[in-house]
Amino acid sequence: MIAQQRAAPEEILALTFTDRAAEEMQGRVDRLVPYGYATTPIKTFHAWGDELLRENAHRLGISGELRVLGRAEVVLLLREHLFELGLSRFAPLGDPTRFLGDVAGYISRAKEEGVGADQIDTFATDLCARAETLRSETVDDEKVRRQVSAHADALQRLGEEHGELAAAYRAYRTILARSGLLDFGDQVLLAYELLRD
Repeated sequence: MIAQQRAAPEEILALTFTDRAAEEMQGRVDRLVPYGYATTPIKTFHAWGDELLRENAHRLGISGELRVLGRAEVVLLLREHLFELGLSRFAPLGDPTRFLGDVAGYISRAKEEGVGADQIDTFATDLCARAETLRSETVDDEKVRRQVSAHADALQRLGEEHGELAAAYRAYRTILARSGLLDFGDQVLLAYELLRD
């Protein structure tokens, strides 16, 4: 865009997923624009989101002194509040913390995709409804009936799992808010919500 003069450097916001890619972009801009003239902000999504959140903390009702948890800290926080998460399938009695890393990853991915707990609940409900629809189908062939039943059972199980994860996601957000904390996913999700509203 700069090389083709379709935009001035100060009219561009360049976002990427990794620090390495941001450095590479900065190198490209430096080759196209004379030294000292490049005012193009080049950042990762998380760094830009963090900056946006700090500048607009009052609009979001959060402290400007943000403390952002890393992945390991998120898992530790989940462990500390395990029984507030409402997990059963993902907290087996023999090892209730076994899937906390997976739960943290699921929630983080949902946040980074702009998906809230309510949307996951809707998806879970839809899966369970589809399972019921399949179960109500009349199928004469025994082999096909078994396949349809197995498929319905799988949909039901997935729906219940996503419902449980949605509840854990909701509880986790409450824990973060109560503690005055954010995670990396919040840097994307809250920035998105801020821009959307």
